[in-house]
Amino acid sequence: MQWTELVGIHTAIETLCKLAANLASFALLAMAFLVTADVAWDLAFGRPIANAIEIVSIYLMIAIVFLPMGFVELRHDHIGADIISRLLSPRVQSTLRVVVALVSFCFLLVIVYQTGVDAFEALAKNERIMGTSLFSIWPSRFSLPIGFSIFALAILSNTLRDALGQARSKLADDIEEGLDRE
Repeated sequence: MQWTELVGIHTAIETLCKLAANLASFALLAMAFLVTADVAWDLAFGRPIANAIEIVSIYLMIAIVFLPMGFVELRHDHIGADIISRLLSPRVQSTLRVVVALVSFCFLLVIVYQTGVDAFEALAKNERIMGTSLFSIWPSRFSLPIGFSIFALAILSNTLRDALGQARSKLADDIEEGLDRE
């Protein structure tokens, strides 16, 4: 794979991650607006906005949690525990990062598959709950496989970029070392 192709793929995944994070940001703003409006409506008219709690808890909170995971991964901002790994050599640390990323990617593929199956089953059943009225919840089920898919792509993109970046760096070091010998 050419370095320029990898940069193009990483840029596309980065754009997708940013789009998902922006959707989550919009959901956060919508949730703040809806909760504020619900409280104001209840104070003014003595009753809450119909289905406001369901919209917030079933649609908006799910989007806020699952959609930005890929963006966080691209920035390497997920929580990491490196108490033992920081004691290892840089080469072992690098290998360990690649192995953990590949295991995480495979695990996420299983999660994407299962949450996708669950989402399509909910769609087929037209899954609904009873709130202040009958409320469809199947659309929110698709936030999980979408969010986990973007997360998996971000892990793969970071891993390939880091691995190839290290290979390019080693190649540059080897070239420089060879020039120094001459």
